Amino acid sequence: MAQGVEEVLDAADAAELDLTNAHLRNLDDVPLPESLSLLDLTANRLTELDSRLLKLPGLKQLLLRQNLLTDMSPIVHMASAPGMQCYSICFNHSCHKLHN
Repeated sequence: MAQGVEEVLDAADAAELDLTNAHLRNLDDVPLPESLSLLDLTANRLTELDSRLLKLPGLKQLLLRQNLLTDMSPIVHMASAPGMQCYSICFNHSCHKLHN
């Protein structure tokens, strides 16, 4: 895990988790507390959505810009959840394919 990420993860009951540019390829080692309302995963190397994100009841904002995501169907499903207020998936592989 990238340097500095451990300090961010120390707040186990955090409502907001900013892992921008943490060089993450997956979220296997990242605890995702149910209290999360905002998760910023901008500028990482994620290739797929972690299924645990679909089970976070209070998640209102999910930022996934500038990753390597190709399958957006789980994200679209999450976007229709009653509590979801904002999500961003720009500048992923699927977005580049749409513009070519």
